[in-house]
Amino acid sequence: LTTLCEFKMMALMNAITDKRDWHRKVFEDEISDKWKKEAIESNQGVTEAMANWCIDELRYSAKTFDEGTGIAKAYDADVVKSDTAVPHDLKEALKNAVRPLEDVPASAK
Repeated sequence: LTTLCEFKMMALMNAITDKRDWHRKVFEDEISDKWKKEAIESNQGVTEAMANWCIDELRYSAKTFDEGTGIAKAYDADVVKSDTAVPHDLKEALKNAVRPLEDVPASAK
């Protein structure tokens, strides 16, 4: 069973790992302190202890980050996350295929 706090923490870690070069920046105290401050002030119910734990967890995950594949372990050892695992051509083809589904006039929604 996943608690609400865990969901909030997973959302925070997901948002941070979406940032460019997160696996390097997470070790820079000035940047990670800014991320923690933003999370705490976001009114999403993230406490200082939760933010601190997330940064510690991400620092651990960053040590497993594979520069070649862009894959980092996420959430647990059986889940990975990568922005580069899908080849660029396939990514663009998928975006183009989905575009008609997303570009719907407000009146048709």
